[in-house]
Formats: sequence, structure tokens, C-alpha cells
Amino acid sequence: MIRLIKDAPISDQDKLHVEQLYNTYKKTMLGVAYKILKDTSLAEDAVSECFIKIIRHRKKLTDVLCHQTRAYIVTIVRTTSYDLQQQKNRHSHDSDDALAELPDNNENVLAKLTAEEGYVSIKTELQKLPRKLREVAHRFLTLEMTHEEIANELGITVDTSKKRLSRARAIIKENLGGDVHD
Repeated sequence: MIRLIKDAPISDQDKLHVEQLYNTYKKTMLGVAYKILKDTSLAEDAVSECFIKIIRHRKKLTDVLCHQTRAYIVTIVRTTSYDLQQQKNRHSHDSDDALAELPDNNENVLAKLTAEEGYVSIKTELQKLPRKLREVAHRFLTLEMTHEEIANELGITVDTSKKRLSRARAIIKENLGGDVHD
């Protein structure tokens, strides 16, 4: 016997809201997914799965153009894309190949700790930046917005966005006392 479980019906207003989210973020979502998966059809699959999740959590996303909404959606896309990539990798390797590719746990722990410390240091320095530089750096580095999107959102030129990001990177690099790779 097949039993169907139905969610609460979606109102016309909710349908319109989800459609607005789709139209606003579909290119960004495909771009983020493609960067991770390097495969157009898998990126499209990731975006489809994300919209199922977005529909389930549509009540949390009240403002379509809010930077928090964009960040939430980008996070969902990244997570879903990495999950699809892991599934793809699991299916493409034989068990013998998978055992041969297991990394040394000691190296993994050290690399992970170093990366986490670096991330925390950079994040701390990012918070110390002047507001104008911090706004651009946060949008570019954390939200993965383009300079065009940043300029649009902040009401500045693309060149100004690029200059502010460059200044932010220079300040962080100087404060950390070493090279910060772009």
C-alpha cells in the first residue's frame, strides 16, 4: 500500500514569493554550484534540490533582496553541491581506489587546524576594517557577490568596489604580517 504524505498547501502568495526567489537567485545559484561541481547538469540538479529546500523553508526568507536571504541561499547551494560531489565521487571509485586515496589523518588534522586558525584570524581582521571597506569585503568574500552586484547594492561604482576590496586585503595582509593570497 502506498501512502502519500502531503505538506500543507502552498498559497498563491507563497508561490509568487518562491518564484521571485528563483528569478532573483537562479544565476547565482547555478554559478556557485558549477564552481564546485564543474558539471552543468549536476549544477542544475543541485539548484533543483535547493529549491525544494527553499520551498520547505520559505517562511524564513521574508525579504527576497535581503543580503541574509542571499547568504542563506548561497549556503544551501554550497552544501547541496558538496553533497552531490561526494555522492559522485563515491560512485566513481572502486573500493580499492578509495582505500588508496585515503589521506593520512595526521596531515588532515594539522591542515584543518591551520585552515581554521587562518579563517578565524582573517574574520577577526575583517571585523576591524572601516565600515566602507568591510561592507565590500564581506559581500565579495563571504557572500561571493560580484563587483557589479556590490556596486549596485551599495550605490557605488564597480571601480570603487574593486578599490575598497584591494584596500581591505592590503590592511588585512599588513595586520596579519604576511602574505594573503587573492
